Amino acid sequence: MKRFPALIQVILAFIAAPALAGWEVTGSISNIASGGCRIDFTVPTAIDLVVLPLDLPEVFGTGHRGKAVIIRGANSTTVGRRNDLSDDPLRIELNEPSTGWLEIIPIVSEVASSPAPGAERLYIEGADAPRRGLENELAKLSRTTLKLQEINRCFLCHIALPLAWTATLAEYRCLNTPRDTLASIAIHIISFQRPDGSFSAEGHPEYGVVSPTLVAAATLAYLQKFCIDTDVVSALRRATEFLIAHSARNGLPEFDFTFPPLFIGKPFAARLFLDVLEALRVAATERGSLFEPRLADALKKAANVLNGNDEGYQKMLWRLFTISTTGETPAASSEANVSETLPDNAIFFFSGARDPELLALYEGVLRERGQRVESKSIPPPRADDLKVRIWRLYQQLYREPLSK
Repeated sequence: MKRFPALIQVILAFIAAPALAGWEVTGSISNIASGGCRIDFTVPTAIDLVVLPLDLPEVFGTGHRGKAVIIRGANSTTVGRRNDLSDDPLRIELNEPSTGWLEIIPIVSEVASSPAPGAERLYIEGADAPRRGLENELAKLSRTTLKLQEINRCFLCHIALPLAWTATLAEYRCLNTPRDTLASIAIHIISFQRPDGSFSAEGHPEYGVVSPTLVAAATLAYLQKFCIDTDVVSALRRATEFLIAHSARNGLPEFDFTFPPLFIGKPFAARLFLDVLEALRVAATERGSLFEPRLADALKKAANVLNGNDEGYQKMLWRLFTISTTGETPAASSEANVSETLPDNAIFFFSGARDPELLALYEGVLRERGQRVESKSIPPPRADDLKVRIWRLYQQLYREPLSK
């Protein structure tokens, strides 16, 4: 998928009509009696950068060249100064999270030694404020997850996997993602891998070995897209060899520790194993190497489990789960009937406060399949409730358009 920066590249042409034009943002510009101008947006806007030509008469007056300005929004005020003759236009970075307006007020100007060469333009870069809020929340959640992993000496499977899904979802919806932090999370997870390819929680044998290995491998399968200098594929390969050696007759690794309501059941195990094997298949294709027959056989067996005749909401959920490591339809879903849908009342019994994981997951599938979705939102959790914050962000991202 080709990604474009989520920017509002606003261009104000002062020689034209005094209107604000940009990416899905409109507004108006007006003069301030004491000097300068005010831009009023029609939607709350996060502002990152103002590129200001210093000979704009609407800001500094006709025949004058600016030397210093104040740029003010609803939550921030920034001073921009010309320190060198090359500082024209003046690039002023802002950290304005949400504002309905922007004022540009001259502080110091001088008589221009020569007429302006021609009409200049003012550029404002940013994003709509709610979308920027989602990006900031993902960055905070990622930093907190990494910090907790380091403190607890545990990769936090119940946190890291939904975070990897959420970051992937944000990437596909063309939001800015904290790629370096997400890559650090992946590196930290790999540091827990044992020589036999397995993962486990140090000091907690009750959490098993197969379960954390399967979840860690699936998490890495989703995080590998954020890793440029780390060999995630080798870690995936070692984990897969361990999981194949600890699979049941049906070819599926069996959980030796469960964590309801999510980390439980054969369909969920099949979904995770499929994602790991699909990541290895794609890596083999990209490298021009053979996807080994035993891996292909394991992938086929996992798909057979997920596409078996015995039905149930859980199996349907994981068969139709729409996030994949590649951005394409997951392998098992491609074998399912393209017209298959969840019941429209799939989330009827779920509560945003009681069942945030299930509500977010089922709503995501319903939205991707174009089905009717009952309006149920996960309420804002406590700041220290990392898990619910992640699932709330996941739900909010599914309510965002694919691109903006």
